[in-house]
Amino acid sequence: MPFVGSGASACRNQFNFPRNNFDIYENRCHWFSHRRVKRTYAQAERFCADRGGRLVTIKTSNKQDFLAGFKDLKVKRARRSNFWIGLDDLRRENIMEWSDGTTLSNGNYNNWKFPPRRHKKRDCAAIHRSNLQWVLVNCRMKFPFICEMDDTMI
Repeated sequence: MPFVGSGASACRNQFNFPRNNFDIYENRCHWFSHRRVKRTYAQAERFCADRGGRLVTIKTSNKQDFLAGFKDLKVKRARRSNFWIGLDDLRRENIMEWSDGTTLSNGNYNNWKFPPRRHKKRDCAAIHRSNLQWVLVNCRMKFPFICEMDDTMI
């Protein structure tokens, strides 16, 4: 079932999210938490799931560029914070999995600031605000986050 309405208003009408931080890319609604709304990785996952979504997956450079264009990712450096994305190795150490269940493999698109290394305390990925590249950090840190929902989640 496609989104009813047009643009971000269709997302707002079908998903129970606060504020109007929606945008659509490739038939998926994307909701950006305000930079002051910070959660741990698990809390962010639950927040998205409770509203019919998941933490965002980024499998192409075009999607990365779309996300980089969102206004809260472009605020002044002094206010910057990382943003959670749906990539972690919580189920299997050193096997990075997206929130949709797919595995990030060699040859897949990635935007790592530093190649992931074995580090038991850094299991969750975030977009680093200074350069919008991905970093692995401790999942208990609190950051803003990005949820995505597609028409199969309705």
